Amino acid sequence: MSHLAPRSPGRWRIDRAVGVVLTIVGLGVAAVALIALQRPGGRQASSETGPVTASAPASAARSARPSSARPRTTPARVTPPAPAHATPPAPALASPLPLIVLNNTASAGAQNVAEKEFEKGGWSVSYVSTLDNQILSTCVYYDPGIPNTLAAARRLQQQFPTIKRVVPRFAELPRGPLVVVLTSDFAG
Repeated sequence: MSHLAPRSPGRWRIDRAVGVVLTIVGLGVAAVALIALQRPGGRQASSETGPVTASAPASAARSARPSSARPRTTPARVTPPAPAHATPPAPALASPLPLIVLNNTASAGAQNVAEKEFEKGGWSVSYVSTLDNQILSTCVYYDPGIPNTLAAARRLQQQFPTIKRVVPRFAELPRGPLVVVLTSDFAG
């Protein structure tokens, strides 16, 4: 029969401390995993970009800055009153929320083509520019802090199927209710 030697009090404290630290680390990893699973449509890098390195924050701050910005204003549209016997028009898909259109493609001027398409579809575009970032597919980013932006983003995607994703905006994007980022899959 084997006999186990009793542990010294110092050894017992170390074992207990290691167990507590490992438990805390495990709970932290589980919390991060749960948060990530609840946001499956977040920012994703394309498979062509390679691994992410620790030097990314400096270049991300530089590359997320819009260039060749051109603010847009849209004049107010006046609709004459309809006769009392007229049939009410069908509800439009467009929204009164303005769009910001950013070109994240190698095609110069794609943002201007998209701007014309969106305006032809009844949307107003308040700002167009370019963006140098790693965006997976053409996407409309909505500001969850502004009411009705998710519904408007979904209507925009329904009206323009080249918009592949609808996700909450991330901090590096210009502020606005709806930001459309065009990528190489944009066919405007």
